[in-house]
Amino acid sequence: MVPAAHGGVDEIRKSDGALVRRIRPFGDDASVFLVGPPAAAGEIVYYTAIALVPGNAWGADVAGAWLVRMDRDGAVTKVAWNTLPLGAPASDAPCEIRFSLSTLPWPPSPTAVAPTLPCGAQRPAVGAGPAVGADGAVYLVSRAQFNARYGYVVSLNPDLSFRWAASLRGRLADGCDVTVPGNGTPGGCRAGTTTGVDPATNAPPAARVDDTSSAGPVPLPGGGVLYGAHTRYNYSQGHLMEFGPAGNFEGAYGFGWDSTPALAPHGGTFSIVLKENHYEVGSYCNDSNFCPTPRSIVTPTDPEAYFLTRLSPSLAVESQFQNFNTESCMRAEGGELTCVEDHPGGFEYCVNVAAVDVDGTVYANSEDGNLYAVDPAGELTGRTFLDSAAGAAYTPVGIGPDGVVYAQNLGHLVAVAPVGGRRPCAGPGSEGSRGGVCASPTPSPAIVGPGR
Repeated sequence: MVPAAHGGVDEIRKSDGALVRRIRPFGDDASVFLVGPPAAAGEIVYYTAIALVPGNAWGADVAGAWLVRMDRDGAVTKVAWNTLPLGAPASDAPCEIRFSLSTLPWPPSPTAVAPTLPCGAQRPAVGAGPAVGADGAVYLVSRAQFNARYGYVVSLNPDLSFRWAASLRGRLADGCDVTVPGNGTPGGCRAGTTTGVDPATNAPPAARVDDTSSAGPVPLPGGGVLYGAHTRYNYSQGHLMEFGPAGNFEGAYGFGWDSTPALAPHGGTFSIVLKENHYEVGSYCNDSNFCPTPRSIVTPTDPEAYFLTRLSPSLAVESQFQNFNTESCMRAEGGELTCVEDHPGGFEYCVNVAAVDVDGTVYANSEDGNLYAVDPAGELTGRTFLDSAAGAAYTPVGIGPDGVVYAQNLGHLVAVAPVGGRRPCAGPGSEGSRGGVCASPTPSPAIVGPGR
């Protein structure tokens, strides 16, 4: 199934790419759009859709929003978003927004109250498709049309009846004077500010559902779900939020922005694998007078750095691999490489979700143009230079049925051949999630390395 016009999907035959049929749950309504990737669970496909006002798509409230379920025969069930009892503010209710840039440093005073605007109706997050747990539960990400600070992780039963909704607001307390430099110091919040608040609102931080993110929900073995949300005050690293089987908040890890974690099973338990980018940006704003860079000088104990991180189910760090490469390279037509040293802090990992084999080896691409293989202890086992250190979209890495590793670089899909035969196997958690796949063990690494 591939996304199509009018909030529909097209079924494409795998063998030759021919169109099998077109399914249009919303008819020819050109105002309806599929948002986020579809998820397949067995022979059932799930996706989300929204109806936007023509000519004022993001300035007006949504005209409708739905979860769509389609079975193998093309029978469609639609769940209207406004029927889900999320506990969210009404569309016309006042919801907090950030302070004006003219009032930096934030907050404007230790007792300042954030301004408000109408929230808008709840709708699916653009870029975050549904995920389906091992028990058939469906997980969704919702946000207010006009305000990313009012977001929810939602769980539905297999029959699509409502299970629970968990707000992303008020879960964190690591803002001013915690992950932000000390109050009254360069890059810090205004002197006298309450410890832990978000400087942009002077309130307990709200993890934000940003439509530019490619993060999706990841169901966990035994119930529960992960979601990577955005927070600006911790150098735009965001937080990986964990909720339990009943929607109870279990904790957060200080990176989650634009990342869908993979799961690595081992010994009856599992690890959570994600990129972790400590960006070289100002602490909570882009004004160098108040949020100066370089970060490595402003906060030398937490400098610019880029990792592949492995977490326990309780979000404790098990191992990390840091990208220390400082060279941008390009491959010429003849195959030779030319390089220049221009990234003293290393390169960020531009992978949305990594692939993980059954041995626990992680495969992820970086903006330095390399595809990396890292073992469970955080040790590099190989890397292959693809084409160019030109950055890349935050796309997934995958392992095919024959063990070939697939990554993207410079707008191209690149296949990296393994040594020896490998086959993928299902990882824990979710049929419909975008977590990592795994491959059967062989004596050889999946990436021919080391390369550049």
